Amino acid sequence: MKEAVVSTENNSALVVFDFNSIPVQDREHIISITYRLRSLNKSVAESIIEIGNLLIEARRRLPEKKFMTWAEAEFGYSRRSMQRYIAVAEKFHNVPMQNMALPAKILYELVETAPAEVLDSTIERLESGESINADEIRRQIEAAKEEAIKEMDVDVKIQLRKMTEQIKVLEKERDTAHQNIDGLSAKGIEIHTRLQEVSKELERLKNAGKEDEDKVKVLREEAKRLEREKITCSSEIAKLAKQRDELQNDISKQKLDRQRQRALTDKLINYRNKLSEVLAWSQEANLISASGDLSKEMIGEFKSILQVINSHSIQIKAVIDSIEKIK
Repeated sequence: MKEAVVSTENNSALVVFDFNSIPVQDREHIISITYRLRSLNKSVAESIIEIGNLLIEARRRLPEKKFMTWAEAEFGYSRRSMQRYIAVAEKFHNVPMQNMALPAKILYELVETAPAEVLDSTIERLESGESINADEIRRQIEAAKEEAIKEMDVDVKIQLRKMTEQIKVLEKERDTAHQNIDGLSAKGIEIHTRLQEVSKELERLKNAGKEDEDKVKVLREEAKRLEREKITCSSEIAKLAKQRDELQNDISKQKLDRQRQRALTDKLINYRNKLSEVLAWSQEANLISASGDLSKEMIGEFKSILQVINSHSIQIKAVIDSIEKIK
């Protein structure tokens, strides 16, 4: 095996790893581990879908409160865990299991935060029998999110841009402080070296018994000047080091703020993408309720729709709470 290749769009190939870069004595072991991990990924995905299908079946047979109590008591599932299992099962139920070699994290990201076009494209490609690499999906998700950000309100884009620009300014100031510290440190070494030379020369003149008063005076004056410069240099280094550390703290804080802002932006994008779907579910629920013609099977589907709508309502409220905290 020279390299692992997975299919991508436009019939191109994505080279994942060159196994020839591994020493011969380890190559076969790594290849064997690779195949084993791929097999385990398929097993993980299959287990998630099976758990999700079983939870869907149990949810249809139990009242919601009883269903939640049963799942938590028997398996320790949280509401979010169950939502994840069920969402993966519902979205990927038509995908052949031999193609489901995606890690659990990617599956959850696809159903929870990935833009709808990425999720739909992934499902379509997997259903057609295509093998997709997890890194490719991550790149598609990030690219789609970046594209979505371009479509957001101007104020949001400006805020994110300002935060990035401010971080760059702080990083430049930090780097300048660091360069000045390096320059002063080099100067300090020169001062220390010259001070040693002056001290040795004074000691030599004293031991030789040929003290030249004028020369000794000059050397002593130089030694005093060097001592003052050494103290000043050390003081400046300490001041710059403190400034550099403060700048680094500001940079870390700004990056964290930007990360939080970006995470909230991702949530807003995600819920905006899902809003039309939630509205469609709501309309369908109203039509079914108004018809008064509900079979046992339809009642189960009706409950499922309402539960999904309710779960999104809870998540949307969490986003609103996050926004209020930022304000």
